[in-house]
Amino acid sequence: MDDLNIYPLTGIFYFHDNKLIAPMDYQREIDPRTKIVTRKGNINNPGEHRDLWDNYMVKEYPELIHLYDDNHKLFPRGRVGFYIDKGTLSFLITLDKCIQGLESEIKSIYHLEGYDVEFSYGTLNYVCLNCKTS
Repeated sequence: MDDLNIYPLTGIFYFHDNKLIAPMDYQREIDPRTKIVTRKGNINNPGEHRDLWDNYMVKEYPELIHLYDDNHKLFPRGRVGFYIDKGTLSFLITLDKCIQGLESEIKSIYHLEGYDVEFSYGTLNYVCLNCKTS
């Protein structure tokens, strides 16, 4: 049986209290070789930030309950997705600008060493409150 820990993963993460939070057990990350969900031309895991926030973050970090409802969008966060171009598996990591500097840690957590990885900062919905005001 394959050890899924050696395969690249996709998923959602947050940044809180100067640390990256990537709840792998909760998300039950998806092996890009077997499951594909397409969103706006990129391929992602089917998880949503809202579900992760409601079902994990506010339980594990009760001090963040005041960010309940859609205020979680104001929190530094990101997503690892992937795409296949001409038969090559590549990864797109979209995140808030204020999380710059954690690229190596993100790549390590999601087992992306040795893969083509692109980072996109402050695009789509990835603009937290800090990034909006700076």
